[in-house]
Amino acid sequence: MGLNINSDRSETALAPAPAEELYLYSSDRIGQLVGCGLLTLSYRVNKLMELFDEDKEMIFVDSAAAMRDAALALKRDDARRRRVAEAGHAKAHRAFNERVVARFIEEALFRKTFSQGYAWPTTLW
Repeated sequence: MGLNINSDRSETALAPAPAEELYLYSSDRIGQLVGCGLLTLSYRVNKLMELFDEDKEMIFVDSAAAMRDAALALKRDDARRRRVAEAGHAKAHRAFNERVVARFIEEALFRKTFSQGYAWPTTLW
């Protein structure tokens, strides 16, 4: 298991980031965790459940105590831990791999019609 904790962008931070910086924020740690197949726990405040299905591909919690409790419960539930980790790993490699991201960048940069539905918001500013 891996904990996706961004100390300045969680609700437990001493000086939390502004709300507009929280939406879908994560360091590259998220890619490393799910990409390597670790069951990943993250704070709900960042809304990453818009990218990963809650309790199916990633575990989301509201507080440090809830994260501790969830990790301890998952430690005792090998089947669930493996199921969520495998689903998160599969989603990461299917929806966020280098080819998908490169295709999105090209299409966005050259204002092409998107060739597929992407797993993240695609509004261009």
